[in-house]
Amino acid sequence: MAMTETDYQQIIAPYLNHQTTVDEFIASFMAQWRQARDQTEDVSVGDEQVTTVRFRRMMNRLFTSCDCYGEAPVGPFEISEEVLRHEVGLFAYICWE
Repeated sequence: MAMTETDYQQIIAPYLNHQTTVDEFIASFMAQWRQARDQTEDVSVGDEQVTTVRFRRMMNRLFTSCDCYGEAPVGPFEISEEVLRHEVGLFAYICWE
């Protein structure tokens, strides 16, 4: 079964609305991302392949942001929750606004 935008919206919207913690968001998002990555089908986004490619790139960027999150960032490759929330908001804006 292909992943849909709705699957991701159900994880992203509560985080942006401060209904889930950063740790809950990251755990849910990473699990969803891994499940979609391991599937042979494309993510169901729209009829155009270009949309699917763009969505996958955005998902990969968001995965990287989650991977770089640190509660107390110390290195140049770690980001704060504020930066992560900004990245998630930017993703939601680009994909769904």
